[in-house]
Formats: sequence, structure tokens, C-alpha cells
Amino acid sequence: MKRVLRFGICLLVVFGASVFSAEAQQTGSSLRGYVKDNQGGVLPGVTVTATSPNMITTASGVTDETGYYRLINLPPGEYTVTA
Repeated sequence: MKRVLRFGICLLVVFGASVFSAEAQQTGSSLRGYVKDNQGGVLPGVTVTATSPNMITTASGVTDETGYYRLINLPPGEYTVTA
């Protein structure tokens, strides 16, 4: 019985440590959305740029065929987004 209890505690420690280390590896946030014209039509191929005082450089991406863009791994903060 003691062996089973020790084994269970060891598993708990190993898996608990891996869960906490995975949470610490989060690198940032993301901005996602669609670029559309005044009539609601999607705009593919548009460059979307995000700037912030918290960033050294700008983050940019290009919309896909549905007008969708995604900027990933951004530090927390306020952004100005232009398209």
C-alpha cells in the first residue's frame, strides 16, 4: 500500500510540475480580425500593421482571401492598428 501511495505522489509531483512550466511559457497575445470595405466586402491582400510603445518594431501581417488577419506573440499593451 505504501508503494502505491508513493508512486501516486511521485506522479502528482511530475505532472504538476509540467503543468506549471507550460503555463510559464506563454509568450504574448494576439490581434485577429477581418478587414472589410464600407459595404461589408472582404479585402484580401491588405497589410495590417500594429504599433505600440511597448514594442521595438511594428508587427504586420497580410489578410487572406477572406480578409482575415492575425498578428501573434504581441506583448500586453495598447496598440494602434492600421490597414
